[in-house]
Amino acid sequence: MIRTFILATVFLLGCQDTSKKTAVSEATKSSEQVKTVAKKKQPASIEKKTNLPKKRVTKKRVTKKKAKKQIKWTDSLTWHPWSKAQELSAETGRPIMLMIYANWCPRCRELAPIFEDPKVVAAAEKLVLVRIDQDERPEWLVQYRELGSYVPRIIFFGRDGQPRTDVTSGRGKYPYFYTPRSAKALAASMQKAGT
Repeated sequence: MIRTFILATVFLLGCQDTSKKTAVSEATKSSEQVKTVAKKKQPASIEKKTNLPKKRVTKKRVTKKKAKKQIKWTDSLTWHPWSKAQELSAETGRPIMLMIYANWCPRCRELAPIFEDPKVVAAAEKLVLVRIDQDERPEWLVQYRELGSYVPRIIFFGRDGQPRTDVTSGRGKYPYFYTPRSAKALAASMQKAGT
């Protein structure tokens, strides 16, 4: 009798466990069916979006545009506009020195004080000086583009109005580039152009 009772209990417990497992598996099946039905009801575009890998979202830096600070040039030299310089050069026979710069350029800022050097000021007396901001993009400057597009550039023109390729800074790739430490070289180029 005890044996029968135990077998009946095991049978009943086993049935309960099985029934619980069956109930759980049916509940799982029904929830999967609900998901499948929900997926079928969604438009294809939404389904595709869920299958795509998530894109990494990056924040773009928002920077304020810095106001252009004008380079402070020395008052000891007289700078002329291009058209006026050509007239003066034709009248006096003095060659032109063209200084091309940009206000945003740190090298141009560093170069500006070189024009206060006494040797440079003395050499400038034999030349007509022109200073132009490259960012103004004057039409006349385009014809000298083959001489470089870097800044600063100092180009000397002969009495005939043509650029002098024999008067340079001596820097191979950047022949018209002068540094703040080359006041002596600039003064020598100015003297050579003025003779």
